[in-house]
This record gives sequence, C-alpha cells and structure tokens, in this order.
Amino acid sequence: MKAKPARAPILLARSILQERNLEMKELGLQDMTKATLKQLVTEMAQQMQVQRDEELMKCIQSTVMQVQGDYEKISSVMGSLLDDSHQQQCPGLK
Repeated sequence: MKAKPARAPILLARSILQERNLEMKELGLQDMTKATLKQLVTEMAQQMQVQRDEELMKCIQSTVMQVQGDYEKISSVMGSLLDDSHQQQCPGLK
C-alpha cells in the first residue's frame, strides 16, 4: 500500500498561495489607484492652468482696451492743442 502525502503541507501551501495572490491583487489595486490619482491631479493642474491663462488673457485684453481708449483721448487732446497753437501763431486763420 502506497503512503498518502500529508495534507497539512498541501493546505499550508494553498493558504500561502492564496495570501500571495490576495497581496498581489491589493498591490495591483494600489498601483491602479495611484495611477488614477496621479492622472486626476495632472488633469486638475492642467485645467487650473487653463483657467489662470484665461483670466490673465481677459486682464490683458482689458488693459489693452483701456490703453487704446487713453491713446484716443490723448490723440484728441493733442490735436486740439496743435490746432490752438497753430491759431495762436497765425491769428488771421480763425
């Protein structure tokens, strides 16, 4: 009659294998979670940068419009001053 192998070492080996498999799954989930979080953080940072860029662009556009308005006012005043100066130099042209 052939001797049967002891069941305890086989059960222990199965238990160890199951634990290792569970640990590997947990590590895989942790890696996936880390990768997902990293991707979300990257996307949020990019979105925030776009928002900052848009706000900065609006501010720049507003400043440009203000400078253009100031330029038009200054140009008008300069034209009036030049006309007044020219009329003072040549009083008969009124």
